[in-house]
Parts: sequence; C-alpha cells; structure tokens
Amino acid sequence: ACCLPMIIPGLSCVVCSVCKRQGDSYDRAMRDWQQGFNTEVLERRGVYCKTQSKAEKVVDMTGQKSDNAKVMRWVAFAFTEEGVKSLKDDPHVDGKLPSYKGCCGFDTKDYVMHPGNWKEV
Repeated sequence: ACCLPMIIPGLSCVVCSVCKRQGDSYDRAMRDWQQGFNTEVLERRGVYCKTQSKAEKVVDMTGQKSDNAKVMRWVAFAFTEEGVKSLKDDPHVDGKLPSYKGCCGFDTKDYVMHPGNWKEV
C-alpha cells in the first residue's frame, strides 16, 4: 500500500516520492478536468462545479484511532450567483490524512480532492 510508514527512513522517502508523483498526477488530471468543464460547459449557463473530499480517521472497536481513513469524494455544483461565489470560497479538501511533509513535501490540503492511494476502508 502506498504511503505507509516505513521502518527504514531512506526507503520511506523512496515510497513517499512515488506516492507524491501519483498524487500529483491525479491532482493535475482533476484540476484540468474541473477547469475545462467549468470553462467550456458550465460558465455560460451560470453554473460552477468543484471537486471536494472529506477524510476522517477510523476509530476501532476499542475507541482507538487506526491508520485507516474513511474518505468521501464528490463533485459539488452551484446554480446561483451567490452559490457560485460561496462554492468558490469553500475548500477542496477537508479533514486530515497523513501529510508526509518530511522528505517529499506531500500535503493533501494542497490537492483538489484526496487522492485514492491511501489505505482506506
């Protein structure tokens, strides 16, 4: 599984950099799709869409937080002028997954949606 903590620090950075490339590629594709869809299809109709996601750590039967996360992803649409303004101000990503900032500068808050390469339930 991608981006799992590693015992050997060097190996952890190698795995993390692979995850960052995958996440960056996913993010770039989502940004391109969203921008194109808004510009080419929705704007002239007064509609706006935005990719969003929310991550929550899973709590096990004993009440302890596990390494797993529940991630919900969606595309939000606004159909009024004030709705469009509000949606543009909303964040893309809510909730925290591991950020992996150490060796590769990888932080999910910078993405338009949580990538799908985490250990999820």
